[in-house]
Amino acid sequence: QGQNTLEVLSLPTNLQHVNCLSQEMGAISNLGLGLAALFCTVIAVVIGHLTDGCNLVNFPDVVDKGGLTIDQCGSILQAGIDSSSNKEAAQALIFIITLAARIEAAFFVSTAVACIYTICAVPFASRASIHLYLLVLGALAFCIDGCNTGLVPFGKGRFVYDEARVASKILMGFWGVIMLCNGISFIGANASIAAGKPKQN
Repeated sequence: QGQNTLEVLSLPTNLQHVNCLSQEMGAISNLGLGLAALFCTVIAVVIGHLTDGCNLVNFPDVVDKGGLTIDQCGSILQAGIDSSSNKEAAQALIFIITLAARIEAAFFVSTAVACIYTICAVPFASRASIHLYLLVLGALAFCIDGCNTGLVPFGKGRFVYDEARVASKILMGFWGVIMLCNGISFIGANASIAAGKPKQN
């Protein structure tokens, strides 16, 4: 009974520790979430490939190199199909490429909404899951951009041009910050949960 009494008396101390930890880690958590939300929102809005895969013509590098119209995008894809010896397989390939672009945009929008909601409504101790998601996302994106630069042996980057290599190096730094903020926040959120639980006999 005496031990139980001590555990009950120690709860306020544990709660104070949790609140202090949450306040210290909250800024890092919000930074990681805010950067992810900003990036995903900008990409989804600027490119607009949620509604049409050919809206990838809005990609800044495409625009900077003189630009293409959506109709021209369709013509390029159709030419690829027409030039193939297996047109049905080529059409299926083009379909899945444009579908993947739209699904990617859906992930960007969903991620931005989830990050904004978490910042506004979710206490730090309950954020471990989304920080884990962003940590993994950041790590994979870092490896993909690293592959484009030739610095990370991860898969194969195709049709990489000079400007893309430069942009990928910059993005590696961005993804590094995303990994750092969300990795720290993931560990901190779990530690906050553990600190708030009374010890079991």
